[in-house]
Amino acid sequence: MSFGPFRFLALILPVALASPSLGAHWAWAKVSSDEARQLRSTLTPFGAQKAGNADNTIPAWTGGLTRLPPGVAATDRMPDFYKDDRKILTIDGSNADGYEARLSPGTIYLLTHQDGYRIEIYPTHRPAAAPRWFYDATGANAISADARNVNWVSDAKGGIPFPIPHSGKEAIWNLNLGWRGVQTKSITSSFVVPPDGTPTLTTAVVGQRWSPYADMSYRTGAFVGYYQTELDDITGPAGRAGDVVLSWQSMDQTMVPQITWQFLPGQRRLRRARQLTYDGASVDCGAIMTVDERSLFSGPPDRYDIALVGKQEMYVPYDDNGMFLHRSGDLLGPNYLNPDDVRWELHRVWVLDLTLAAGKHHLLPHRRLYLDEDSWEALVSEDYGADGRLSRIGQAFNYMAPALPALIADTTVIYDTHKAGYCLSHGVTSDHPDERALVPATFDPGFFSPNMVAAASAR
Repeated sequence: MSFGPFRFLALILPVALASPSLGAHWAWAKVSSDEARQLRSTLTPFGAQKAGNADNTIPAWTGGLTRLPPGVAATDRMPDFYKDDRKILTIDGSNADGYEARLSPGTIYLLTHQDGYRIEIYPTHRPAAAPRWFYDATGANAISADARNVNWVSDAKGGIPFPIPHSGKEAIWNLNLGWRGVQTKSITSSFVVPPDGTPTLTTAVVGQRWSPYADMSYRTGAFVGYYQTELDDITGPAGRAGDVVLSWQSMDQTMVPQITWQFLPGQRRLRRARQLTYDGASVDCGAIMTVDERSLFSGPPDRYDIALVGKQEMYVPYDDNGMFLHRSGDLLGPNYLNPDDVRWELHRVWVLDLTLAAGKHHLLPHRRLYLDEDSWEALVSEDYGADGRLSRIGQAFNYMAPALPALIADTTVIYDTHKAGYCLSHGVTSDHPDERALVPATFDPGFFSPNMVAAASAR
């Protein structure tokens, strides 16, 4: 059987456009009022198909998970909401060919090249949800938002910008501007597992985020034009404790470029960190993962031409709250995450193909992303090197936070196919009871200013 990357594209319902002139029309078109009304009928407020699939293996979306369980506080670690589900299927190297149409090339590679690797399939749930005001903003954006240039988005505020996408650049901005709360806090750990199979803690971090884009009360000030600010206080391991990284993510690369600062205790000052963007080595994973592989893709997309290939049903990691209840020693296997700890389900995903734009450079010149239709979060990815060979396989594990409410895929694993091991980025384990995925928090905007960070860090 053939598992080549382009064999897979023939299996997808085509949305890519046949002629250059038609492609240009769709890339510039805005959604009509009639189309936008589908967001209140046949489509979910985020633009997903509300109905289930033909054989009922994907259920209809009925509003998502929006209530905390009894006795659970908004800032608690969330339980496994579907722990009583029974596994319905195991896929491994012996039967992968029978499920090729519902597997990504990267997943097939792991199944057929890693001894013992398998995926455990459970019944599909559709818990994605957001506040009503975010749905309303999404509906308004559908008929106003503009992404004529991959560098920027205009005329969008506080919702998914393109819930009915007509181009790859619109879809990638849906990922960047997806709903992850307005202000949140997380406490996470990252590990590198080298070829010898021994995990090493690389980063323990308290992460604080604020989305000026999603904050409907924020209209003027220094953060206008930035969709996300993040302040990461690194607490471990001992050699890195006290490091701080501050980043501002831009909606318009031509006007206000992405900025990242870094504070190193030995230098006693906050400095611009131009290496912490695009294909620079990530703080968490070093050479195994680029900065813009955070959550499989994040940050400016301007180094790529992006094709919206289509939508298809695929087995993907999903509803993985239970994964965050395990100790790192159980979760981190010598070659891959423990398959018993990772839940997979059948979902519809948008497929994006990213190729290097003319005159641009990136360590990963060809990438493919698979975005969840319900949340716009990336769930699996493949990265190809300059030689055209598959070099990295990514998986992101979404986490249901009904207090926001949101379905967020921030924990990521990157497998290096060139035998350099793998990295778990922003993981949550039971090693430390205070670790949390994103929970609601409250910050003053000034908390994310470089002057405030510099003063606080120097103390």
